[in-house]
Amino acid sequence: MDTENLLNKLKIPFRRVDHQAVFTVEESNLYLTDNHPIKNLLLQDKSGQFILVIMSGLKRLDLKELTNKIGSKKLQFAKPEDMKNLLGVTPGSVSLFGIINDKQNQVKIVIENDVTKLKEVSFHPNDNTATVFFDPKYLNLIAQELKHKIVLVKL
Repeated sequence: MDTENLLNKLKIPFRRVDHQAVFTVEESNLYLTDNHPIKNLLLQDKSGQFILVIMSGLKRLDLKELTNKIGSKKLQFAKPEDMKNLLGVTPGSVSLFGIINDKQNQVKIVIENDVTKLKEVSFHPNDNTATVFFDPKYLNLIAQELKHKIVLVKL
């Protein structure tokens, strides 16, 4: 299932913006000037658990703080081959919608509280040449449809 089919199936209103390929929040700000940037980071803890962190693109992630808040042991960034195997994406395309490809439910979703308070959230639809925008009230609905749970944290 692709991203837009999922959103349509769930009757989630969204808009799509096509743009040049972007790999960082800074690059996306060149093309998407009317949104609050969001970082999507795939991490792995010492036990092997993969964690998709969704947070404000205006903040830096403190790995030690996040480790403590979610009860993990030593977090590190996942390897590109893990992104491809688990989420079906490459660096620069990681987003909530990669969970579509996580059929074994190997990735834990952690979302910063502030993201849920935004007027609109934005994610690549598993391709970094486009961005889809929708109301954050639908985040849980998307996660539930994809058989995942969201853990909210204050960062």
